[in-house]
Amino acid sequence: MKYPWIANENHGTIEEDMLLEKLTETALALPKASYTETALALPKARYIAFYSNNTGIKAGVFRQKQLLPELKDLAHLLELRLFNHDCELKISRMMIGKVFHYRVADESSNEIDVPGKNRNSNTAPTALCYEEKQYLDISTSKPPKAVQAGDVTKFYSSTGGYYELPASRNVKQIIVVNYFKYHEETGNLQFHDFRIKGFE
Repeated sequence: MKYPWIANENHGTIEEDMLLEKLTETALALPKASYTETALALPKARYIAFYSNNTGIKAGVFRQKQLLPELKDLAHLLELRLFNHDCELKISRMMIGKVFHYRVADESSNEIDVPGKNRNSNTAPTALCYEEKQYLDISTSKPPKAVQAGDVTKFYSSTGGYYELPASRNVKQIIVVNYFKYHEETGNLQFHDFRIKGFE
């Protein structure tokens, strides 16, 4: 199935032993597309990584050849989202030891109906997206704590846990872009994917 928010050259699979090498390449040239190299040019991109062990969830600002120790722990990595305002590279797998799948998502295709954007196309859109802002679960009794020289903030939740985000201490919301695709036969709109855009 074709997804308009993913260009043909911007998805595929990659083995675990090759991923670290790709993460340290200039401009993260995992898919070799000019707009990807521009949009994810370091040091603008931030990341959130999810692990299967006690590392849990880690976040940070991605800098060329300055990987934090947890990003080198690929044996336990399940998902990595490297993102900025314009696009997101998602690298994920269902189980430890399996191959990683990756995709770069953005709204550059004329097939996507983006609110407030002129598509410059005479054909009907095959997909649409919308931006959503979700409030973060932040404790009112325990203030957020800056870590990693202010690049990352540790937030405490209302239930007593905590989590890290690559954002400042005063953010209240996460911004995500949701992608929907029209079913080819029925015309029904179905949710398929999302990307992280940022925080505010």
